[in-house]
Amino acid sequence: EGRNVLVISPDAIRAELTDVSDQSNNALVFKLAHERAATGLRQGKLVVFDATNTMQEGPFGRTALIKKLKEM
Repeated sequence: EGRNVLVISPDAIRAELTDVSDQSNNALVFKLAHERAATGLRQGKLVVFDATNTMQEGPFGRTALIKKLKEM
């Protein structure tokens, strides 16, 4: 992670909150991930979203993130 690159990992956020394998807080995990991505983009950083098995659609997917960022 360089000065101008922000890597966001839902697994790392999940580990901050409870345990990396605990899927019960996914709504909060992805809310925090989306907020961190938005903050990084506003700061002019290149944001890398490091998440496997993330669906494009749905409340936690890439499409939801892009829509949120456009609204900010």
